[in-house]
Amino acid sequence: MARNLGVFHLLRSVALTGFLLSYAVAAHAETYHVILSGSGGSPEFQQQFRELGGRLQSVLVGKLSNRSDHVYLLSEQLYEED
Repeated sequence: MARNLGVFHLLRSVALTGFLLSYAVAAHAETYHVILSGSGGSPEFQQQFRELGGRLQSVLVGKLSNRSDHVYLLSEQLYEED
């Protein structure tokens, strides 16, 4: 019985150490944000979607204090009608 208790305490210590190590690794994870903005169809809508994506990017960097190199805005290229 005493031997089983010793094994139990050893396994509990190993499990706790593993949990703490995994928590430490997760605490250093970095967050990235990718904003997809596009397919407005007409130049008017393209511009509106681009502006909305830019505003969202500004909020993520400014008000929510994310690093600017971790926030990406992907939007379609504006086209001109002939």
